[in-house]
Amino acid sequence: MNSITFILWTALGVIGLVLFMKYRVSTIESNLLDKSEARKVSINFIKEFVGVDVEEWDVYSVYWYDHDTVNKLHHLGLLNKNRRVLHEMGLVESWRVRFVHEHQSFVIGVNAKHEVTFFYADVRQASLSNKANKISPEGLKDQLTYS
Repeated sequence: MNSITFILWTALGVIGLVLFMKYRVSTIESNLLDKSEARKVSINFIKEFVGVDVEEWDVYSVYWYDHDTVNKLHHLGLLNKNRRVLHEMGLVESWRVRFVHEHQSFVIGVNAKHEVTFFYADVRQASLSNKANKISPEGLKDQLTYS
C-alpha cells in the first residue's frame, strides 16, 4: 500500500465523518413529562378520587417502559404501527409513582399526556375519607371518563 492510497482512504474517512456529523439524524425528543410534574399529577389524582393527602408520604418514581410488550410487538412487525397507542396507554415512556407511609401504599402510572393509566391502592379502609367510601365503582368510572 503506497502513501497516496493511504492518504486517499484517510481523506475519504475524514470527509465521511464530517458529512455524518453535519447531516446526522437528530435524536427523537421524549414526550415524557418531568418527574416532579408526574408527582403533582399523582398527588392531585389521589386527593380527588381517594380523599387521602399523600404529600408528606415517601415518594419513589421510576421510568416505566414495558419491555415485554414492546419486544413482542417488534417481533410481530407491529411496533411502528402501534407506537402512538403505546405512548397513550402509558406502556412506553411513562412514570410509575409509589407513595408509601405506615404499611400503606399507592402506585400510580402517569403518561406523557398527564393522564393516569394505572392505579393500585394498598391502604386500610379506616384511613380512607368518607368521600371515597360514598363513590360507587360506576360513579368513579363516570367521573374518570367524563373528560
